[in-house]
Amino acid sequence: VFRRVSETVPEVELVLVGERGWRNEAFEQELGRGEAARRLRVTGFVADERLVELYAGAACFLFPSLGEGFGLPPLEAMACGAPVVMSDRPALGEVAGEVALQAPATDVEALAAHVIAVLEDRELAARLRADGLARARAFTWEAAAAATERVYREALAAHA
Repeated sequence: VFRRVSETVPEVELVLVGERGWRNEAFEQELGRGEAARRLRVTGFVADERLVELYAGAACFLFPSLGEGFGLPPLEAMACGAPVVMSDRPALGEVAGEVALQAPATDVEALAAHVIAVLEDRELAARLRADGLARARAFTWEAAAAATERVYREALAAHA
C-alpha cells in the first residue's frame, strides 16, 4: 500500500509501530526495497505516551488487519484525532462504524486509494478526524461495564 501511495504522494512517510511480527521475514525484506524505503521508519515497541503522540500527529492511520477481535488500534487512533483507513473486518466495522474508510485487507489498490484520498482531500480528512473523535467518545469503560452487565442479566433471565 505504501509503495502505491508514495507514487502519488511522494512526500509521504510511513511509520510502522509495534514489535516484529511472527513469520514476518518476507514482509521485512520487502520494506527495504525501492525508493519508498527511504521514507520508512520502524519504531518497534513504543510506550503509550509516545503512541498517543504518533496517533495525534498522523495524517492517516492505516490498519489493514486480517483478523481483529475488537479494533482497539483504530479506536485509539480516532480518539487521538487521526483519520482512519482500515480493513473491512466485522469487528473493526462495529467499532468504527461509518467514520473510517474501509476496504478488504488484501485489496492494496482500494486501501491505497483511501489513504491517498485522506492525504489529498483536506475536507475529507477533517471530517474523518471530527467524526472519529465523536465516535471514540462513545466507547467508555462505563458504557462497556453497562453493556456487560446487560448481557449477564439477559443470560441469567434466560436460565431462570
